[in-house]
Amino acid sequence: MVSGVSDESRDVCGDGRALLMFSLPGVQRFISEARTTSDLVSGSRLVANLSARVVKDLSDAGAEVVTPSDTSHSAPNRIVALLPPGAGCELAEQIGNGVRDQWREWTTKIFKDPPEAVIGLAPVWVIAGPECGDYAAQYQVAQWALAARRVTRSFEASPASWQGKGLCSVSARWPAATAPPVGSRKHERSESLSVVNWVKRMVPFERGGRESVPSTYSIASAPFRKAVLARWEEPAVVEAVTSMRVAYKKLVDGRAVREKSALELVTETSAADDVADWLIHQGGPWVDGSRWTLKHVRDELGAANTAASEDLVMQGARAARDLARTVGQKPGTHLAVVAHDLDDMGRFLSGVSTAKDGSRCEVNLHSHRQVSKRLAALGRYQRQALDVEGANPHQVVLVYAAGDDVLLLAPASEALAVADVLESCSAGFDDLPTGSTAVGVFSQYTSLQGAVRFTHALLDEYAKKVP
Repeated sequence: MVSGVSDESRDVCGDGRALLMFSLPGVQRFISEARTTSDLVSGSRLVANLSARVVKDLSDAGAEVVTPSDTSHSAPNRIVALLPPGAGCELAEQIGNGVRDQWREWTTKIFKDPPEAVIGLAPVWVIAGPECGDYAAQYQVAQWALAARRVTRSFEASPASWQGKGLCSVSARWPAATAPPVGSRKHERSESLSVVNWVKRMVPFERGGRESVPSTYSIASAPFRKAVLARWEEPAVVEAVTSMRVAYKKLVDGRAVREKSALELVTETSAADDVADWLIHQGGPWVDGSRWTLKHVRDELGAANTAASEDLVMQGARAARDLARTVGQKPGTHLAVVAHDLDDMGRFLSGVSTAKDGSRCEVNLHSHRQVSKRLAALGRYQRQALDVEGANPHQVVLVYAAGDDVLLLAPASEALAVADVLESCSAGFDDLPTGSTAVGVFSQYTSLQGAVRFTHALLDEYAKKVP
């Protein structure tokens, strides 16, 4: 949602208003704790949802939200607001309880017998009262206090909630749930996931469910499938893809009966456009012949371990090899994490570091509003340049893009082009700090969580230190 602000610019808060700095610590870690691309994107959407709720609750309570100005496509971990005159800790606690209530609501939504709710992102907040001085003084006091508060650990889980439980296999800081939630897929039920990670996996969002997020295999194979579609008029190409689709559908439906050859099936009972649609939306993991094994089809498609399934696996693998031979290239098996970040935003907002044009941000209400709006504008420009919801020329899966912070996945062959796009977006935003970009290339068989953390380490430890 977009937060509303008043037209009047007041830099000295002499009207009795306190400054609230509200934070969701550990956002980057929380989002990166993902086994699948769907988990990664859902983690970002959870944070955006929580941030939007905080902004709405503050606005409904009469507070003036300074930053962020837009939470619709971002996952901000810090919200700054001026509270109504006379309001303070009671309102802040109410906003924090709203975050906790949202976690409980999500937990109740997916578990038939809700376990003890675990708060995935526990809110932290500090208040600088009007006695601190003007906006600049309040902001500085709040920053100091928040830094101190964030290193003070509070443990909300009672020891009893851990008794008799193993650790979550994705986020070992939480215990695994004793049973999977209602609606989990058959191949997921053996996973030892915490309540928080099941919420990531299961909670649907209005911008599309988890089926809409391409897997690592689909991202890696996207350039190959694009090359296949470019030669769609060739019968041998259509025949190979159709043969794969037939094997896939029989395995999914649990049927293992002999039918006519793939080319005859296209001619008589199917449209080639349907086959192409399958290649685009479902065939990404299956154009790689090495994926056609009984283990993979059993784990991912729920196929029975029968002789008929073995025949279908052999059919799919043969079709994948034929397709690669016909097209003259093999499907890609590598993809990239691309992370982009504006340097020293905290120091810039504090008036310490400078923008690209050498200017400094004055620490006042008006300047912080303007920076917030400029970051929202940069985020919109980044999304438009990547054209993720349109032609998506670089086959990007966007995790978040907030102007000052971008995280996405792309095929390995597109990664540098995507990095160039992000760098070029900063042109025209010289009043903001310089940006740094890191690209981490990894195999589709590698841990996604490890790849995201590695790329963020590249960004923080190397890219930001390059002159």
